[in-house]
Amino acid sequence: MRAVAALIVVLIAGIANAMVTAHAQEAAPDRSTPTQSPPALRTFEFDIPSLPLAEALRRYGELTGHSVFYETSVIAGKRSAFVRGSYTAETALKQLLVDTGVSARFVNRRSIMLMARPAPASRSATAPVPSLAQRRFDGQLQRRVAQALCANPAIGTGQYRIALRFSVSGDRRIHQIHVRVAQRPDLEPAVRAALADLPVDAPPPDVAQPVVIIISPEAARRYGACPP
Repeated sequence: MRAVAALIVVLIAGIANAMVTAHAQEAAPDRSTPTQSPPALRTFEFDIPSLPLAEALRRYGELTGHSVFYETSVIAGKRSAFVRGSYTAETALKQLLVDTGVSARFVNRRSIMLMARPAPASRSATAPVPSLAQRRFDGQLQRRVAQALCANPAIGTGQYRIALRFSVSGDRRIHQIHVRVAQRPDLEPAVRAALADLPVDAPPPDVAQPVVIIISPEAARRYGACPP
């Protein structure tokens, strides 16, 4: 199971092996948008004025069909730049975020994580180190998620990039699950069912929620996927 747990990368706003902070939101995509062309090649006609960033991202998601994950604190009080013309989804998003202090990372073909652009660090500054309790919780959570997904061979864990966002309830179960499976959206209900109400350890006080996890095919090729 150690190899299986290596499939999972826990995303953080700039620091490895920590949880995304509270109140993550998702700009809802339009599922009817065709996806035949790769994001790098397909262009869209944009006409998005300068708006509160949350509204601009909603329009961007509706037009492109991309899911945009972000923390409300990251975009609070910010306005988008004006975007008009024919652009790829990646180019348009870069323009939309100009002068916002927010950066974007594509975690798969149709899912994007927004993060606050870190301020230049002083030479004496050091990156925060997750507590021992947090690291233990991260490891336990990764193992439980990997075990649950590998228990259903139809999901093909490790074959596709899977983006997960969920919370841990007061009774220590996974709930409020959002799923994106790159190239295989038909697998999303099975992934959601495998994780619904899954019992896990209680998160320590310094772990904010919801949690965002990426299951990487690249790691699967390196470390091996589910055990036979």
